[in-house]
Amino acid sequence: MALLPEQEDQIRRYLLCVTTPDEAERVETDLLGGDENVERLLLIEDELMLVALSEHQLDLLETDFFSTPERREKLMIAHEMVKSQVCRDASIGNC
Repeated sequence: MALLPEQEDQIRRYLLCVTTPDEAERVETDLLGGDENVERLLLIEDELMLVALSEHQLDLLETDFFSTPERREKLMIAHEMVKSQVCRDASIGNC
């Protein structure tokens, strides 16, 4: 059975420790309902970890890797090349 978006949001908030006591109790009671509920919680937990990891990696790139003017210039050149290719593909119908 699929969760409603509100239920998924409630589980996310529970995992991030930002639920009210009543919401936390509801999530915990649902978890006692069986393996399927625990499985859903674990899937949402995995999603949250991937998002957090991605954000952390982006922060590292911005603060460390792109800290020199040369690297920032290479990034801007790469962005322009990609943008140029997208424009060419769109004009000849390859998109």
